[in-house]
Amino acid sequence: MAKIIEVHTRTNDEQVASDLCTVLADRRQAACVHVRGPERSRFAWKGEAITDTEWHVVAVTSKERLDDVVATFQEVHTYELPAITWQKVRTTEEFGAWVTAETAPA
Repeated sequence: MAKIIEVHTRTNDEQVASDLCTVLADRRQAACVHVRGPERSRFAWKGEAITDTEWHVVAVTSKERLDDVVATFQEVHTYELPAITWQKVRTTEEFGAWVTAETAPA
């Protein structure tokens, strides 16, 4: 089975979530980008407990484009310290080949 990468972040600005989708797809850094939400988040920030509404952005990419996706998340994101995480996922050979082809540098 093929291995691909899912890169995750969250933002409290729906427009930023939409912008991330557009930029990642237009740059072919991600084969597809999903936005989930709104979701309720609770987290500690600078000594305070914060509750916020956020959108969860998931970019599906290849191992070769991971650094590019992370850099774009950092470029577009408005948080001082965005939570950017990633994980390898197993998938079918066909889907993995599609992700690899769609994210190959031009």
